[in-house]
Amino acid sequence: MKNPNSKAHINSKFHQDALKKLEKSKKKKKPSSSKTRNSSFAWAPIRRLMKSQGADIVSKNGVDFLIDHLQNKVTQLTGRAQKFTQHANRKKITRDDLILALKYQ
Repeated sequence: MKNPNSKAHINSKFHQDALKKLEKSKKKKKPSSSKTRNSSFAWAPIRRLMKSQGADIVSKNGVDFLIDHLQNKVTQLTGRAQKFTQHANRKKITRDDLILALKYQ
């Protein structure tokens, strides 16, 4: 008795081709980009903000550059604010810590 799930059960050329395409699509890997981004900022809101400021057309690498710049600035600011937090013997960064970090750059 033939197993209905086996490849031998599939008779028609159409079904065999469909099965091959399905198996190939499962094996395909996502192409890796040359630059892997690990960003905390979403692309669409940044693009929307730029558009609201009159930038109707902005390239993807332009938005990516701005996102990278913002991430670097936030990382630096957070590091400086963390020093003020530790100096005050606290664990939570407050608005005042961030203001001081901006003031004493």
